[in-house]
Amino acid sequence: MQGFGLTEGETCERVWSYLRKFSKITKDMKPEHRRGTLNDAVVHYIERCQNNMASFIVNKFKKAGTVEVSSQADIKSALVAHPGEITVDDIQTWTTMDSNVRITKNVVWQHEYALDIHQLNQTQVALAKTTEEEKAVENISSLTRLGRKLMRTERKQRIGS
Repeated sequence: MQGFGLTEGETCERVWSYLRKFSKITKDMKPEHRRGTLNDAVVHYIERCQNNMASFIVNKFKKAGTVEVSSQADIKSALVAHPGEITVDDIQTWTTMDSNVRITKNVVWQHEYALDIHQLNQTQVALAKTTEEEKAVENISSLTRLGRKLMRTERKQRIGS
C-alpha cells in the first residue's frame, strides 16, 4: 500500500546508549572539554555506522520485503473478516492521520542537543579553516551562541551534574 514504510525508531536511543559509556570520564570535565570529548565520540560513532551502512541497508531491504508480504496478507484478512466495516480508503485515511501526528510532534531535546553539538563542531572546523577576518568573526559569534545554548540545555537537563 502506498505511503507505508518501516522505521524502528531506535536510532537516537542507540546514540545515547553509546554515549552513556562516556559519562564517568566526562562528569568531572569542564563543559567545553565534555562537549569536545562527546563530539569526538559522536564523530567516531557516525564513522562506524557509515562503515556498516551497506550491510545495514541490505538487511533492512530484505526485512522490508518480508514485512510487506506479511502486511498485505494481514490487510486482506482484515478486509475479508470485516466486509463493509473497513475499506482500503479507511486504512489510507488512518495512515494520513498518523503521518500528520508524527510530523507535528515536538522534537525531543536530545535530538536538538545532538544537532547543536554537530553544528558547533562544524563551526569549529570552519573557523580553523577560515582566512577571512569577517568569516572568523561570524564563526566566533556562532560558537559563542551555540556554546551558550548548549550550556543552557545542559543545566536544564542536568547533564554532567
